[in-house]
Amino acid sequence: MSLRWLAAAACLVLARAAVSQGAGDISVRVTNADAAPIRGARVEVVGVDLVASAGADGRAVLRLATGQHRLLVTALGYVPAELHVELPRQANGTLAVVLQRTALSLVGVTVTASPTARALGEVAAPVSTMDARALERSLASSLAATLSRQAGVTVRSQGPAASMPIIRGLTGDRIVVLQDGQRAADLAATASDHGITVDPLAARGIEVVRGPAALLYGS
Repeated sequence: MSLRWLAAAACLVLARAAVSQGAGDISVRVTNADAAPIRGARVEVVGVDLVASAGADGRAVLRLATGQHRLLVTALGYVPAELHVELPRQANGTLAVVLQRTALSLVGVTVTASPTARALGEVAAPVSTMDARALERSLASSLAATLSRQAGVTVRSQGPAASMPIIRGLTGDRIVVLQDGQRAADLAATASDHGITVDPLAARGIEVVRGPAALLYGS
């Protein structure tokens, strides 16, 4: 027997085995409301790791075993649709699916420079808060000295009274000091020999705002 006859016999055996198991092909043609094929539509067998994509003619072919199957048809920009298929009754048949257009709903993406995921509010408004208990532990003679232990804060000092906080390397008029929402009326931001007039002993809490959120309080 030649190799050609052996190959033909092997194909015949495989075909008979497939028929005995009751497997069959299901063709799904996906179109839109204008009867135009939807290329790339995804046809998935629910509960089974079996997926097919529609070609240029909107047709996707799946080979399914005997039984009832639920198909989920999805495409970007269209409402998903479900189909129920029963084999072998619908074997080698073609199912037509018409998907309706819908508005795209995309999930926002937040890009951060932190090693772990953080909420958008924390990224845009990094704030260090000192409550009354924290003030008791860190209280000093001036506001700048009181904040000197906060992350990213150091002190520019020309004496115990003439001190100004440095936040992330910025000082002078690049730092805004507010008391009860109003700017401190002193010369600390314009002259290095003047200190901030805000008394830390009278404070019930202090907030240090860094980054873009600081623009809410001034340029």
